[in-house]
Amino acid sequence: MKTTKEKLSYPKNAYYEMLCEDINLPPNAEKLLESVLEHLFPRESKEMFMLRYKEGLTFQKISDLHNLSVSRVRQIIAKTQRKLRFFGGSNAREFVSLLHERK
Repeated sequence: MKTTKEKLSYPKNAYYEMLCEDINLPPNAEKLLESVLEHLFPRESKEMFMLRYKEGLTFQKISDLHNLSVSRVRQIIAKTQRKLRFFGGSNAREFVSLLHERK
């Protein structure tokens, strides 16, 4: 995640991992991200993504909760991130731009 001691809060931490950079998000980013997850992703993917980024759980804890291997949990979360990157266009920066437009 972030190389400094500062930890990013949700939803900034999720965007940071997808983009590898700190970005300025609009105030409604959390609500819009959760809405996208709710409508476009399977329940399991949404739940694992939220546990990872909103609750701050490790892959190991998520795998224990879902009775899956750690590598499978990583795959599901990575797939969710890939889909989110392309949700707003060719990359996540366009998605963030759309969030700003919908303020």
